[in-house]
Amino acid sequence: MKSGHQKTFGEGFSLWLDLVRLAAALAVVLFHLSIRQNGGGWFHTTALGTDAVIVFFVLSGLVITYVADNKETDLKVYAASRFARLWSILLPALVVTYLADWAGRSFDPSAYQNWGGWIAPDGDVWRLIPSAFFVNELWFNSITPLSDGPVWSLGFEFWYYVIFGAAWYFRGRAMIALVVMACAIAGPRILLLFPVWLIGSVAYAIIQHWKPTERLGWFLFTIPLLVVALLTVLKIDARIVDLGNDLLGEGPTKWRSTQAFIWAYILGTAFAIHFVGASSIDYRLSSILKEASKVIRPAAGLTLSIYLFHAPLMLATSAALHNLPVGMMRSAITLTATLCGCIALGMICEPQRYRLRKWFLFDGTMAWRTQRNFE
Repeated sequence: MKSGHQKTFGEGFSLWLDLVRLAAALAVVLFHLSIRQNGGGWFHTTALGTDAVIVFFVLSGLVITYVADNKETDLKVYAASRFARLWSILLPALVVTYLADWAGRSFDPSAYQNWGGWIAPDGDVWRLIPSAFFVNELWFNSITPLSDGPVWSLGFEFWYYVIFGAAWYFRGRAMIALVVMACAIAGPRILLLFPVWLIGSVAYAIIQHWKPTERLGWFLFTIPLLVVALLTVLKIDARIVDLGNDLLGEGPTKWRSTQAFIWAYILGTAFAIHFVGASSIDYRLSSILKEASKVIRPAAGLTLSIYLFHAPLMLATSAALHNLPVGMMRSAITLTATLCGCIALGMICEPQRYRLRKWFLFDGTMAWRTQRNFE
């Protein structure tokens, strides 16, 4: 429901969100770089990649609620913005995945083996289609689009957009019916992580209506991250993950990607509190980050490209380097080539979201809507 009280994020807070978003994308890249088939195996990153996706969910809940409340004031604009944002990168990423896998298997087929179901090594192009329409993770099915494993999270997040949109833009019985229908289509596995996304939405509501003192703001900014770090160092996070596995009791296949749901709730809550704190010290963050804004803004604008392009590019690069000994040199080359490819592709694909959005919003009178402020 629209609050009626609009609020623009301050420059410092906005820059901080961009920086966290970029850091989360790079954390996923680093996590995949550590995998043996990608030339890793000589260093370890524990659950860094999974935790980064949880941070993405919280960020998404916060930012999507913000744009719905302030910029995307009707359902048509909201839907056009969401589809344009996702498809502008996802569809090219699926094409690149097919081509990269084909090239990578020609260099070293063994690099595509022994992934335990996290990638599909068969090269079947039909595996890409469910992801293109966000039906790859419904209920207890998980259809991996070849080597682009990170696409799984979009199969969750798209349905969070749908459920939120139904609740935000409709009223009464229509709202209830549409929310229930969307939840029924998504299924229990996607819904199990929905509270993490909603935590971000709640954080936006808190930021909008409450501004703590600077001292309390710094406390909220720092303490949640210190708690998360302490739980990780003491390996308590692993015990919490095991507890979630025990509660589900269905093995890794049925509840794939959601077994750590209890830890996801804790981590998501910690980052939501952290973001509330960051909002309250906006002017401090602005003074710290303003000089770096010319780097942070464009780099953060490529986060979805980094996230969706890096896995197939990294695996194909590592396969091409299979004769190079595993170690720092091979990983450095793989990382550099992967990020360069992501940046190049992102610079081509990211601007296409504006064209897609205009196409979706074509009103039939030869007039295009030109508003560009959307996530």
